[in-house]
Order: sequence, then C-alpha cells, then structure tokens
Amino acid sequence: MSYMIFGECDDKTFTSWSIPINPYLGKHKPILTGNISDPEKCRKSPPGKMEPGSVEYSIAASGKDFTVRVGAGNRKAMLDPKNKKQTYVLSNDSDSQVKANMRTVQWAAELYKEDHFKFPKVVDDEFKYYFPWGDPKKKKLGNALPNPYSGKLEYPVFNAMSCAYKERRKAPITIPPGRVEYSSTDDQSNYCIRAGDRAGKAIAGVHGSKSTLVLAKDGDGSGHGNDAR
Repeated sequence: MSYMIFGECDDKTFTSWSIPINPYLGKHKPILTGNISDPEKCRKSPPGKMEPGSVEYSIAASGKDFTVRVGAGNRKAMLDPKNKKQTYVLSNDSDSQVKANMRTVQWAAELYKEDHFKFPKVVDDEFKYYFPWGDPKKKKLGNALPNPYSGKLEYPVFNAMSCAYKERRKAPITIPPGRVEYSSTDDQSNYCIRAGDRAGKAIAGVHGSKSTLVLAKDGDGSGHGNDAR
C-alpha cells in the first residue's frame, strides 16, 4: 500500500487516502487479494461474481505478471468493452502501463487543483511539481513517466480537446504509442487525458472500439461520478 498514491514508497508508510474509494458505497475499501494465476485466461473468460466497486489484485503463478479486475454494478466483474463476453483485466502489459500513466497524470491534476482551485491550463513546470516525487513548495519537478514503447521518460503533451463527453464518443485518433495527452477546459474546471496504444491509436474507451478512453474529473466515462461536460 505504500506504493499507492499518498504513500511513501518505503514498503510501510501510507495513509487512509491511499485506499481506493468504492463509488457504489462512497467509502474507502481495501483492495482484495485474489487467486487468479493466469491473467490471459481470466481475460478470455466470462465475468465472474464480484461485489460492485470492489478491486481485486492477484499475482500470476510465474510471479512476473498480475491481474487486476473490478466489480461492476451487476455484481459481476467489469466487461471488456471490446468483447462483451470477456472480462476487463489489467495486467503487466504495455497498454496497461500506459493507462497507469494516464492515472498518474490525473492524480497530479487533482493535486494541483487542491492548491490552485482550478486544474492546470498547460503542461508547465508548475504542473510537473505535482508528479511523483515532486515538491511544489521547493519547486522540485516530479518524475516523468516511463513510456513502455519508446523506453523514454516522458511528461504528458498538451493537445487541445473539447469536453470529455464529446471526446469519448469519437473514434480513436492517431497518437504515438505510449504518449499521454492532456488538455483543460477554458475555465479550467475540468480536463481531458488520453493516450496512444501499441498500434499508434488512442486507447479505446468504455463504449467500445469506436470510442476513446478519456479521463476527466468524473473518471473514465463508465457512469460513475458527475457529468464531465
């Protein structure tokens, strides 16, 4: 848990805010430990029973991979948006690493808002202070994020987007593999974050292969939280 947000990455120190919030309960709920030994087999299986909003982590039998799945409102694991008969699984693959980078950018934007009362307008040094290991008070830049495809450490790139509601319903556009793009609304009351997959297209969203995964203050567009317009 020390490696979750607000943790010290020291194998022992974290806060209650490091524990994910279950959107169905509105409470912090600990991550469950599962017993899935084969991530790919789980991914290709029909969604199993899970409590709504629960998050489960399993280590693979090889010790070199993992499985993360979550419970949807129908008391089953979340469906794969690309194949409604399969389970949506995060594991140790490159596209999952890119999605994790998107979440880190989102986390930094939310931390920025706590101090500035609005989201970052551009990707400048002030925004980068809020990345992992950064310090706004000392004006210390946080770490750039590892792009699993280029092998480089990269900060997100600014690319103007309209509201998340519209961006999510667009077909995936061309984006270099692993690149994370950030944009803010004109009044800086919301933001959009998207990224490129292994094929050089924006990662597909929760509405299927012809939609785009866009993170905003309401999450990923799966229906939890407030409207992202």
